[in-house]
Amino acid sequence: MALSATKMKEAIVDAMKEKKPDTAAAANKVFGDAILKNIVDTIDVTYAWAATNPVSGVTDPILVFTAKVSGSGTLTPSMSFPEMLIKLSTLIKDLTIEAPDGFEVGFLKFNPVGVLVAVMAMENTHELAMTNLCTQIVASLKLAFINPTPVPGSHGVFTGATAGMVIA
Repeated sequence: MALSATKMKEAIVDAMKEKKPDTAAAANKVFGDAILKNIVDTIDVTYAWAATNPVSGVTDPILVFTAKVSGSGTLTPSMSFPEMLIKLSTLIKDLTIEAPDGFEVGFLKFNPVGVLVAVMAMENTHELAMTNLCTQIVASLKLAFINPTPVPGSHGVFTGATAGMVIA
């Protein structure tokens, strides 16, 4: 599955309807939890992999792998929209990325300088405002959170490194 602004918006709206938060802090928690859960449940993080057997020189036939993402956090109340985006970025960067079984790879992480870029737009409905925000969050994740730093590791008898990251 891949990130989808529509699915993210639906997850937020459903969580707000279900939990019915009655304070700003509670609403921020529900909002942040819904976004993080949606990201964890739907994000595809794929790494290119380049490795060889150091003894024989044979190239690893595995050229890509999809990592697992997990974690959670609490979005605390913010005094402004930009502050909320910074806090949400931090929560996303704190998510854990793990290589699949069979890979022993160093610390996989999102780009530590990645930022969520979103503009508050005056929309006519709550639905359009949420769709707009989620579209911008998803676009930012796919563009700004890609970490280009190679991560060394091994896969069975093969030794190599990640050679790129794609977020879908």
